[in-house]
Amino acid sequence: MGERPGPALDVLRASFFASLPRYEYLGSLGQGGTGYVFKATDRELNDVIAIKVMGRAGGEERDTVLRRFKGEVTLNRKISHPNVCRLYDYGVVDGLPYLTMEFVDGRDLGTIIDLEGAVPAKKALRILTQLTRAVAAAHAAGIVHRDLKPANVRVRPSGDISVLDFGLAHDTTRTDPRITRVGKTVGTPHYMSPEQIQGRIVDERSDIYAIGAIAFELLSGRRMFTGRTFLSIAKKHLETTVSRDTLEKRGVPRELAATVLRCLEKKPEDRFSTAVALAASFEALERLQEPRGPAVTPEAPAAARVKTAVHRRSDILPAGAPGRRPVVLVVDDEEQVRNLVCTYLRRGGFEAVPSPSGEDALTFFETRTVDLILIDVLMPGVDGFDTVRVLKSRPDQAQIPVLFMSGFPEKNRVLFAGQTGAVDFLTKPLDLKSMLGKVTAILGKPV
Repeated sequence: MGERPGPALDVLRASFFASLPRYEYLGSLGQGGTGYVFKATDRELNDVIAIKVMGRAGGEERDTVLRRFKGEVTLNRKISHPNVCRLYDYGVVDGLPYLTMEFVDGRDLGTIIDLEGAVPAKKALRILTQLTRAVAAAHAAGIVHRDLKPANVRVRPSGDISVLDFGLAHDTTRTDPRITRVGKTVGTPHYMSPEQIQGRIVDERSDIYAIGAIAFELLSGRRMFTGRTFLSIAKKHLETTVSRDTLEKRGVPRELAATVLRCLEKKPEDRFSTAVALAASFEALERLQEPRGPAVTPEAPAAARVKTAVHRRSDILPAGAPGRRPVVLVVDDEEQVRNLVCTYLRRGGFEAVPSPSGEDALTFFETRTVDLILIDVLMPGVDGFDTVRVLKSRPDQAQIPVLFMSGFPEKNRVLFAGQTGAVDFLTKPLDLKSMLGKVTAILGKPV
């Protein structure tokens, strides 16, 4: 968003463009605490670009700015993604360090929230999916952004977004990793993870926390935590837990609220493990926002719906289908595990269908009726919790009984499984006889 010109800006702009005639000034795009952003034409390439120009600096300060620009360009060139703003070049002219970059039309996300307030879930999910995919591309290149915030996300009129400003990004492939220091590394504390606030070395999960904070603001229309000082805000990131009701009371779908809150877990290990997994979750939720045509089903009465934790087979099997074996979907990324479980269930008289991933399972539900789900918690991509959250958000599938299984039955996972509506939580390696007994107690013994 353009700023009203002032004497200092006029002098700087005139000096810069007079010293660098390759670029033709087209307008002012914004002003920050350390410099200005101009819209310009690159006469040599006949292309519209943006130029960040820092205030006049000398000696050591100028060298520091140039090193930062060089680092930002170097990292940016490692990332190839349509939702990451491209950087072109950097330099200094007349004592003014500058950085040239792709011109991204539109408004930054912070301005949109300030002007429009809370963004509807459908629109928010489109933004969040693109943002997370861009961050995943950076992570794949070994880069942690460390300064994700609404002001660094620009939304084009088309709805496409671009992630800006990798000036504070960290290359995790470096042999001399930099350590984040409290109040020094990031310009604003509102989107910092607890570990970043504490000055610990951060990884990709710190960016996931920041995405959660952005998502909260996007969906609620207000910042997650506010305060008069850095320390007052930092204390809330460390100690204050955000309630899902805070989002749900504002009309945010329950499953989307749960996804955002998982990003905001205080411990990194309790968040999504990768941006790829988070993006897959956002994409699945985004698909649910699309209008769905009426399901084409043969004449099946309402009594055919499955009920959670039922114990009578007559409550599960559709009328008019005597003798149909109950269908158990076994979802696990380990082929040996799912094949072993399926074999044991088939011996018990059930129809067991193997599925290698959460994405595959969600697709399977579009074409087949399932009576019970046995699903692993930890899987790449859409994990077990996310798969079930999406499933429970579908009215026609919300009542399907779920049994989670995991080799890491920590208390928080067991509690979270209960919150998602699971019937039970099974510990790996599975006691197959006990597992079959639980399935039989829920579905009844096959005829």
